[in-house]
Amino acid sequence: MMKELIVKDFMQSHVPTINPETELSKAIDLLKKHHLIGSPVTDTDKKPIGYLSEHELLKPMLHASYYCDSNLKVSDVMRHESLTVSETSSLFNLAEKMLEAKPKNYPVVNEKGQIIGVITRTHVLAALSEAYNHCHPV
Repeated sequence: MMKELIVKDFMQSHVPTINPETELSKAIDLLKKHHLIGSPVTDTDKKPIGYLSEHELLKPMLHASYYCDSNLKVSDVMRHESLTVSETSSLFNLAEKMLEAKPKNYPVVNEKGQIIGVITRTHVLAALSEAYNHCHPV
């Protein structure tokens, strides 16, 4: 039997700080810098209040770039719900959850409900592959 795989051991701990007042172009720059397709939107206590993904950004940026006009902020386009996962959650449980739900990224929260990272399907798949490569038949 293999050791329990925990989310905090495989998450990306460097995530951008995006708040509702962040301008869209700055939010896009932050996502690119951190190699993410989406990120939690947080309040001043780093607690999640929404989520911003490329999907929400595409239409307003298409309009803004075509007309060279936009004063939009993250609060204008973000989703107001954000699915999260605890840092102590089982990676196997998260993988099963990802099979049922569409999110590709989950913000990771600590015991205080603050964002401390993000875990993606890519991270989960890499962890499962690593676990599989260390399997020893009985």
